[in-house]
Amino acid sequence: MNPAFALSRQKDSSTKYHPQSRPYARAKMKSILAIVRPHIVDRLLNEITALNLIADGSVAAVKGYGRQKNYLNEYHGSEYSMAYLPKVLVKVHTEDEHVDRIIATIISVARTGRMGDGKIFLLDTHTPEV
Repeated sequence: MNPAFALSRQKDSSTKYHPQSRPYARAKMKSILAIVRPHIVDRLLNEITALNLIADGSVAAVKGYGRQKNYLNEYHGSEYSMAYLPKVLVKVHTEDEHVDRIIATIISVARTGRMGDGKIFLLDTHTPEV
């Protein structure tokens, strides 16, 4: 074994990771990812931003399929009818205490009761200060 490598692997208490000393370790932030139908996005963004509860967000066009496959009539004959359906990914970051209200807003705007309404994912977020 290379002696320099062995020395660098020795434990040193001064360089030990202390989560309590990191400001981002105490932050209670969540990322909410909502995959929704494209025609819902403008109304959804208006409703979410009207809450004034999000720190930031982003929107991206995505393609995918779930249980519906290419079932919906509105997509037949389009370039997506044989493979993936167009969806939009809306990603917002918020404090932990606002999550339930934002998710309730997403559901109330995006739910049509038909297959293909989309999915909502909730993730823990840690943002280090640089």
